[in-house]
Amino acid sequence: MGSEPAKNTDHEIWRQVPGDYYSPSIHVTQDGAIGINVGGHVVVAPVEALHACLCVRPPLECIDPDLDALLALDAKRMFAPQCRTWCSIHSDCAWCAGIVAAVNNLRPLIERCKRAEAAWTTITNGTMSLIAERDEKITDLTSQRDQLQERCKAAEEEAVALNSECEELTEQLTNNAMIHHQQVADLKERLQRAETACDIFTGQLAQVPELARQRDELLGKNELLLEQRKTLLETGAIDGRIKPARQGGEGK
Repeated sequence: MGSEPAKNTDHEIWRQVPGDYYSPSIHVTQDGAIGINVGGHVVVAPVEALHACLCVRPPLECIDPDLDALLALDAKRMFAPQCRTWCSIHSDCAWCAGIVAAVNNLRPLIERCKRAEAAWTTITNGTMSLIAERDEKITDLTSQRDQLQERCKAAEEEAVALNSECEELTEQLTNNAMIHHQQVADLKERLQRAETACDIFTGQLAQVPELARQRDELLGKNELLLEQRKTLLETGAIDGRIKPARQGGEGK
């Protein structure tokens, strides 16, 4: 039977927020003591002890301590916001003793909270710095992207213009090639005619020596005939007068 859970004999008589397990509450134990639970820390004392604790000093001097001041001053004084005065902690005050004990118990947790807050501040500052750096980089990248887009657009326009110019040049070259081809054909035809004429002229040049020889023979014969005529004229064998040509039908 030792493994069975202990029975809760406490009787709750008040809770600040009904149904909230973490809300401050007051209960009565089986022995008749009063238990006060605040933030998970339970203080149990007889009714007489609680009454005596509250009656030792005025409540305003022993409530709402400044935890930072208690930690800094090593729990020698505390601040009462209600009267805005610094109050000494009394060794014979159960309430002050409870406060000091609570502060001593919370000291490591408070230190950890402070370190966590400092770390959180550092992380937050670093995160904000990284976010600012990221935003700056995004702005720079956006600007570079816009510039690249403008350059790409200009390059596309230039490519279109060059393509159009290439098409025009291609058309001109095609037309010029056709004209050149026609001119070459005409020149080939003229060259062929010139070659034919050259061949004819070459053939005629080959006949020049023979014609010159025949001319020389004719000139020789002509001189011989002239000598013979002169001789005949001198001898009177022929009349030197030129007779008119015969009319058609004479001498028949």
